[in-house]
Amino acid sequence: MKFFLSIHPTPIMEKIMEDWKYVAMVLDRLFLWIFTTACVVGTFGIILQAPTLYDARESLTPVDKADSCYSNYSSR
Repeated sequence: MKFFLSIHPTPIMEKIMEDWKYVAMVLDRLFLWIFTTACVVGTFGIILQAPTLYDARESLTPVDKADSCYSNYSSR
């Protein structure tokens, strides 16, 4: 009889198992939103901390295309 009860759960045990499944699903969804929010906030935080984003100094590369070594123009 004990073996039979361990294989076939009672309706009360089934209700408890369903309740725990629901709690697990809710917590899973909550942690998914927390993780997604942390990733998005972290990504924007890293991008907004880029030093060149707020740097107003003159660039070190030449502005004139004729002086640039990457242009097709010849300065000779």
